[in-house]
Amino acid sequence: MKYYLVPFIITLFLCGCSISDSQDEGDIFPSIATTEVLNVTQNSVSVGGAFIEDGQSRIIDKGVVWGLINTPTLDGIEQSVGSGTEDFSATISGLESNTAYMVRAYAKTGQVVVYGNIVEFTTLE
Repeated sequence: MKYYLVPFIITLFLCGCSISDSQDEGDIFPSIATTEVLNVTQNSVSVGGAFIEDGQSRIIDKGVVWGLINTPTLDGIEQSVGSGTEDFSATISGLESNTAYMVRAYAKTGQVVVYGNIVEFTTLE
């Protein structure tokens, strides 16, 4: 009877083992913060992003997204500023005067899009 348990025990042992203890390159994602808005005018503003953690994934796109909604995403209006993990700034233009907007930074890897905190600003009259 004990000979019947040997294949079962070996199978359990092999299924519980890991081939590699290291994480895949894409397992740790970047973290980004939206910077303070600067130079607010009637139709433009400067804002950017600062990487808190660059993660282990290559940044293929980064920039800012904005809109009149509470949680702007890449499905809305965006301005790309390139790739890489360097902090960045962008000037958003073509805004309506005396209007409240929400903006946040984003960073895109091959697997995910991460967003920074949402910053609200109002253009001048």
